[in-house]
Amino acid sequence: GTFAFSQTGPKFGIKAGMNVSSISKDQNLSDTKSKVGFNAGGVLNAPISTTLSLQPEVIYNDLGSKVTFGNDHKNSYSTNLGYI
Repeated sequence: GTFAFSQTGPKFGIKAGMNVSSISKDQNLSDTKSKVGFNAGGVLNAPISTTLSLQPEVIYNDLGSKVTFGNDHKNSYSTNLGYI
């Protein structure tokens, strides 16, 4: 997100991006693969004075992984985790 450098009032913006996430292996999982997800949200730049401003944000993240298991590696499932 970007903002104009002006102290006339609050500015609103958006943020977006990409995530690549995975879940660590343990003794029961033979392979974990990365999952491509996204993040998106809104941001507010609220000036308090000419030299200070607050910038609260709310961001949603889509994370998770794909897991294959078993001796033949043909069994699999995906885990999707959404965070705010």
